[in-house]
Amino acid sequence: MEHLARTVFVTLVGSKYAAVVAGGQNVSWLLEQSQALTTARQEIPRDHRDALLKALTACSETYRRRNRVVHDAWARRPGAVTVTLRSRRGNAGMTVTARAAGDLEALADDLGAVAGELGAAATAALGDECLQLENQLRLEQGHDIGVDAGSS
Repeated sequence: MEHLARTVFVTLVGSKYAAVVAGGQNVSWLLEQSQALTTARQEIPRDHRDALLKALTACSETYRRRNRVVHDAWARRPGAVTVTLRSRRGNAGMTVTARAAGDLEALADDLGAVAGELGAAATAALGDECLQLENQLRLEQGHDIGVDAGSS
């Protein structure tokens, strides 16, 4: 999702140099800025713009759910129940949410699905080659996305 959000942002800006700005930003910022850029890009046909905005919104919502899983504290409770604990600044309260393995699998599936929708909506709105712009500067500088075989 992070790479795709960065790619879509760069494409919407329309410059390979937008990759420099996008490189240090988090996914929420990239999606928010992409929504603003999509709204501003009036040359994109309305139906394609609406589909892209819908996909960006779905990504934002799903990524917020992902952040809860990643950033909340996890704890085991009696009866083999797993919960996440979320606190907020300036608030002494705590939100406790029961979690099941199936929830994590569903979230992973949802992240993949909304990323697929975003890629399809961006391609429909901005053209078949649109998702290549983000890589252009990297390739010109002699950097490519490598493949790590992993560690044993």
